[in-house]
Amino acid sequence: PMKFRFVGNIGDSITDIFKSVNLENILEIISYVPHRESVRYLRTSTAAFFVVRRTKKNEGILSGKLFDYLGSRKPIICIGPEDGNASKIVNECKAGKVIDYENKEGMISFLQKLINDWKNNTDLDLTDETYLKYSRKNLAGEVAGIINLF
Repeated sequence: PMKFRFVGNIGDSITDIFKSVNLENILEIISYVPHRESVRYLRTSTAAFFVVRRTKKNEGILSGKLFDYLGSRKPIICIGPEDGNASKIVNECKAGKVIDYENKEGMISFLQKLINDWKNNTDLDLTDETYLKYSRKNLAGEVAGIINLF
């Protein structure tokens, strides 16, 4: 059965949305947990949901959470600016889809695609390895290389 699991500090608006469409029975909210435990939840999920804060000039917002999501190799459902930095990385890594805040049809379409894919194969883990260039290990190596130039 499908379940929407939110881990962390979630606003009441999420619960209200699910209640408004009579889907609170598939909603699971787990309050704040340590980072390691949140990553464990992520790795046992089928897909990851990421929202870029809706503020002015948010195209440049990149959260560390995005990189955890890439490392999990789960398809990312991202709500945010389709021309922002998060979108560029998600698209480059073939890691999911970034959907504009107002694009309800796009969200429904992508969710339906994921559900159909899951019905055919419950393992939706990403196979493209472009995400590795954004791993902590790789980025630390790049920084070390720059430091060694001096």
